[in-house]
Amino acid sequence: MMKIYTCPHCKTAIRLKLFFGNAHLKCPNCGCEYQMTMQSTKLRMLEPFVAVGIAVSTSLLFLKGKTIDIKTLYILGVSFLLASFMDMLLVHIGLLKYEKKVDG
Repeated sequence: MMKIYTCPHCKTAIRLKLFFGNAHLKCPNCGCEYQMTMQSTKLRMLEPFVAVGIAVSTSLLFLKGKTIDIKTLYILGVSFLLASFMDMLLVHIGLLKYEKKVDG
């Protein structure tokens, strides 16, 4: 786990999980809940397409002559890891933003 987001209410670091969704966060100190803004959600929906595109292009480059099973496993594994790392990186550089969760 990596500390990337800071709670604006109590200034506590919130740790994002690498392999789980980070669309909703909860501050461990004050209990405030946060959700991604609508613009951030739309940007986050592009991550899997970019990750699969990179995985397919690298599989064509590095896995010439391998069976379809190996290529499929490679594409699934690499795209999953790339999407997870892109999610954390986009939060870290500030492209994915959070707002206080509204009940309703």
